Amino acid sequence: MPSKPDDAAGSVARYVDSAALARGGRTSNEQVLTSVALQHLSAADAEARLQAKLPEGVRTSRGADAKQLLIQGPGQAVSESIKELARIDVR
Repeated sequence: MPSKPDDAAGSVARYVDSAALARGGRTSNEQVLTSVALQHLSAADAEARLQAKLPEGVRTSRGADAKQLLIQGPGQAVSESIKELARIDVR
């Protein structure tokens, strides 16, 4: 019989607001998922530019909106990714 995934092992990401992560309030390695609204770049451009600078364990994907990027990974690494994204999302 297949076993259920162990949620306590951190295999499930919890949604955290990107503003809270950008402030640096979450510094743990707990798996988090957030959505970042882009001002100037499309999600495809932002994902491509951010890819080389992503910390280990962080994944990105494009949201339903062309100006939305989803970021998942350890809390501290996602926080760093959001800060880097803010630096590149300029005109």
